[in-house]
Amino acid sequence: VEPPPPLDPVVRPFKETAGELLRLAKGVARLNLAGLSHGDLTPSNVGFDPSGGPVMLDFDQCVAAHPLRCLARDFVGLPCADQPAQYTLWDRAGRVSGWGWLRWPGRVRDRLRRRRRLFAPPGLSLERQAEMRDDSELAAMARCWAAAAASDASSPGAGKAYYSLDVRGFHLPGERPWPLRWEMLWSAVSFRGKRVVELGCNLGLLSIFARLAGAESAAAADHNHAVISAGAELARLCGADVDFSRVDFDRDVDWENGLGDGDLATALSLSYWLRDKDRLWRYLARFPEVLFEGHEPTEEIELRLRSMGFARIVAIGRSERNRVVFYARKS
Repeated sequence: VEPPPPLDPVVRPFKETAGELLRLAKGVARLNLAGLSHGDLTPSNVGFDPSGGPVMLDFDQCVAAHPLRCLARDFVGLPCADQPAQYTLWDRAGRVSGWGWLRWPGRVRDRLRRRRRLFAPPGLSLERQAEMRDDSELAAMARCWAAAAASDASSPGAGKAYYSLDVRGFHLPGERPWPLRWEMLWSAVSFRGKRVVELGCNLGLLSIFARLAGAESAAAADHNHAVISAGAELARLCGADVDFSRVDFDRDVDWENGLGDGDLATALSLSYWLRDKDRLWRYLARFPEVLFEGHEPTEEIELRLRSMGFARIVAIGRSERNRVVFYARKS
């Protein structure tokens, strides 16, 4: 009998109580008073251990500064050391039962940002705003983005799609601008004629753009059915032939052979979410080229890539979260 999988030691409640928020605030304040600001207090990064104590993970947005500046950054989002906060305790307070009114300042801010690109009456959904343009394709894309925003496959609890994109002057909102990511990848990697496998694809923008850039084929895999369906529709709208698959990288027995081999594999900010990281690395070793972004120290990633036979390893840039993106080749 196989032993049960290890339990996640961090509990991240989707709806927090006022008491839980207070415990988290005390833990963050202790960190701030030590001169450190976490900067990204999303539910996936800050939760509780089994005994009920606060636990903080993923310090890639952490900065060192005066304690008062650290408090201001983590509690209300004021920039510290020229680094804005990605997610604050104020944002989390809007999740507390009965405190939903605290979300309105952020909603007003996001609405004002959208109005820079397209004026629309308040209260309209993204899909309805697109429909006002009498553009059926744009409305369909808005539905794809809405599905991604509602899914925990993007940023759990944030209610936003992973990437943002402007199409025909209409803003499809997300946490990170896709054109900046694609410009970094496209300037460093040739996709033409290659068979691309995108792991942890979300809406599959990398696969879609790779196909439009001349890739021979693209296979995109993610664990969430909603974003896979939305990604397939988005690929159809963009005129890109992409093979989407729903894959649980930890539990599915033979997903490696299901996805098959290719010329280039991409795993951008995926390994952090997996329990069996070695299994992912073994699959990546089957490819002659790899694009990789991880939460691990850069030296550890480079050492791992070299141990798998990648002779040429280049840091092609940094992601929106300041993580190094590597392009590795075996020859």
